[in-house]
Amino acid sequence: AIMQGGQVEETVLAALDKINSRIDEFDVVVIIRGGGATSDLSGFDTYLLAASCAQFALPIITGIGHERDDTLLDMVAHARVKTPTAAAEFLINQMNETADNLAHLAEQLRASVSFRIEQEKKHLNFLRNRIPSSAFAYLSDAKLALLTSKNDLNRAITSSLSSQKHRLELLRQRI
Repeated sequence: AIMQGGQVEETVLAALDKINSRIDEFDVVVIIRGGGATSDLSGFDTYLLAASCAQFALPIITGIGHERDDTLLDMVAHARVKTPTAAAEFLINQMNETADNLAHLAEQLRASVSFRIEQEKKHLNFLRNRIPSSAFAYLSDAKLALLTSKNDLNRAITSSLSSQKHRLELLRQRI
C-alpha cells in the first residue's frame, strides 16, 4: 500500500480487502510507516480507514511515524506502538510469549499423558494379578459344585438301587 499522500486510504483499504479475502492465512495485520512530517500522516486520519480497521476481523497493530505522532488509526488499532521498530519488537515478544505458552502447554499435556499411562499400567497390573485368583476361585467353585453333583448322583443311584432291590425282593417272595 502507498503510505504517504492522497492514496493512503484507498491503497490501505485495498490491502485490507486482499488480506480479508485470504484471512485464514494471517494472524495479525501490521500497518507501519516511518516518521516524517505530520502532514504526511494525514492519510491515516480518515474515518473510512479507521472504521474499517476498528471492525476488521484480525487484530491490527500500528506503528506509524515518530513517538510524538498520533493518528486516528492508532486510536482504533488493537495495539499501538510508536514506531515500526517497536512494532517488530512487539510482534517478536508476542511470538516468544506464544511459543513459551505452547511449550508450557505441551509439557502439561506430556505430564498428563504420562500420568494417565501410569494409571492404566497400574490398572492392567491389578487385572493381571486378579485373573489367576479369579480363575482359581472359579475353578474351586466349579469343583465343589461337581463334587456336590457327584454325591447327589451317588445318593440317587444308591436310593434307586435300594428301591429296586426291595421291589425285586417283594416280587421274589410272591413267586
